[in-house]
Amino acid sequence: MGMATKEDHVKAGKKETALALRGEGVPLRSLAVLSGRKILDRILEAGHPETLVRQMAPGDFYWLVKKLGEAEAPVLLRFASDEQRQYLLDLEIWEGSRPQETAVSKWLERLFAADPKRLARWLLEQGSALAYQHFSRVLEVIVTEEEDDVYDLPPGCFSVDGVMHVRARDAGKREEVENILRAMADENLMAYEAMLLGLGAVLPAELEEQMYRVRNVRLAEHGFLPFEEAQAVYAPLEPERLAPPGRGSAGGPGVAPRHVDAVPVLPMALSSGRGLVARVFDSEGDPEFQDRLRLEFAGLCNQILSAEGLTAPDWESIARACTRAAAFLNLALERLSDQDPAVAEAYVRANSLVDLFRAGQTLALKVKWEAERWLNGSWFRSVGFGVDFWGEGWGGTLQALLSKRPLYRSPSTPAEKGKDFERMTELASSVDVLRKVMVLDGLLERLVGLYALPHEVPGPGEVTYRQMLFNLWSRLFLGIPPSFEGISLERTRELFRKLRAADVKPPYRMEGFDRRFAEDFMRHADGVDPGTGKVLRESLGAVWEEFREEYAWVSLEDLDGRYAAFVTISTTETAQSGQ
Repeated sequence: MGMATKEDHVKAGKKETALALRGEGVPLRSLAVLSGRKILDRILEAGHPETLVRQMAPGDFYWLVKKLGEAEAPVLLRFASDEQRQYLLDLEIWEGSRPQETAVSKWLERLFAADPKRLARWLLEQGSALAYQHFSRVLEVIVTEEEDDVYDLPPGCFSVDGVMHVRARDAGKREEVENILRAMADENLMAYEAMLLGLGAVLPAELEEQMYRVRNVRLAEHGFLPFEEAQAVYAPLEPERLAPPGRGSAGGPGVAPRHVDAVPVLPMALSSGRGLVARVFDSEGDPEFQDRLRLEFAGLCNQILSAEGLTAPDWESIARACTRAAAFLNLALERLSDQDPAVAEAYVRANSLVDLFRAGQTLALKVKWEAERWLNGSWFRSVGFGVDFWGEGWGGTLQALLSKRPLYRSPSTPAEKGKDFERMTELASSVDVLRKVMVLDGLLERLVGLYALPHEVPGPGEVTYRQMLFNLWSRLFLGIPPSFEGISLERTRELFRKLRAADVKPPYRMEGFDRRFAEDFMRHADGVDPGTGKVLRESLGAVWEEFREEYAWVSLEDLDGRYAAFVTISTTETAQSGQ
């Protein structure tokens, strides 16, 4: 290879600049992980900040404003294009089907702080509908015909021409309103006076309906659909109904953008995607395919936000929508491709990202539906126990699975918040927990039929499946009357002495008793099919392993009923005499 010439370096520099301005290079994508202040510094340090900002997709611009914080918004608004500003207003000022006065006032003030002349010109031209709607509600206009009429004006009025006097209905907003109106008058006095004269003829309901319709059309191009239509993103779709690889490109919303520079970049950067979906998104060699993915992914994220009813989402909601989109896409691709990146990409080429997302979340929904069907006829619920009956680990997994949108929570880290299913291994883990809980629930129902519950059934949160199993098994093991009631502290120490007979020092392994524990209960499960029996044996083994780990380092002297997660250590006279 020859040495790079000066011309080569110049070309490389131009290419890097073009990529940065287009929004595809590291400079823009890296903004997603920076703090608000660093984002602003990075933009202001650019050689042409206005060019950099204006060549962002409207969605990227909006999301950076949210990340930066609304207080610093005027700095970015100064560089923004009219399309970017309109996109921001379409999301920020509406509450249902009407502009919200407080939000309109707030953003007009910020646009004024960014560039007074530009705001004035926009309100008199492209934004005239908003000007008429807003000022008709917040202003009172009085026209004086005689010079002496000015003495009869109510307090708080002002005028720029001595004829048309204006008063803000909210005295606290007088300064802000007056500043904007004077800027409009300075920009075009005739247009300003025409607007004031026309305010009295405004029919607010009719004007707002027209504005709402136009606003929805603009946002629909970016994936923000009306709430009812957006719900389709969560409509179930069986993975088998997706188009197989080789059917050509599925296309999608905005596949042929008016300007390549308008292709959003930040949604993918915010998705924190890993696995197959990240490999497909990061593939190179087909710019048109990559542009299609960026457009579709941004539209998918926006539709998710719409389906959640978030018309003015905060930064955390935006990032969460991107993460959810990538998670369910990855889940679907793992299920369809058997971890083969080439097959995964072929499915993406043949199907829209919305359909792939629906297929992914359907996989999670099917497990949730199975859990709900079982729950309705479960034993533990029939006697009044809650999901916490299954402990923090399994109970946490079950609770997350039963959420409105099924979530994954690892049984080994129950303190963590639930997350969207992203991998088939996570789905398999939840299914495994559900199977274990189901078979143990059936076992406990049989055991209660043989050894009745106490007359006073423990309330929700007072007892767990572990305590019921080990209370009964401890009594059977020690040869005392079987029941689900606790045993005394002395009996508990006797139990552990026998279990640790072969252990010289901690950690106490209690080897061999795992098999006895399982076999003692398996004898009560005769007649179950082989598959259920296998799961039950595995479940009992998992329960014993938790028990062994819990007490591996606990001395007999340290046994305390307040912290007994497996054996209920009772101090009541009834329990003592019954032993």
